[in-house]
Amino acid sequence: VPRRVQGLRGVRVARLGSGENHCVAHSAEGRVFPWGLNQHNQCGHGPHVRQQEVPQEIQIDLPQQQQGRRLRAPLVAVGSSHTMGVM
Repeated sequence: VPRRVQGLRGVRVARLGSGENHCVAHSAEGRVFPWGLNQHNQCGHGPHVRQQEVPQEIQIDLPQQQQGRRLRAPLVAVGSSHTMGVM
């Protein structure tokens, strides 16, 4: 049954990815919101967070410009126990 994901209210989600025990929402503006099991830091919340129950935005450090244009967050690919950004 579809249901609203807490923590994403007001976020225009463009893409979703899911692994074995974690998910990632990627907004239309390029923001990244992972949640779920973070046992191997696959959500990017650091090794001190074991489980992230609601989506929480992570900051991705990118150069501000490349050849005069602003970069957005990378596309996000999610596997069974990893998350990867592709530029």
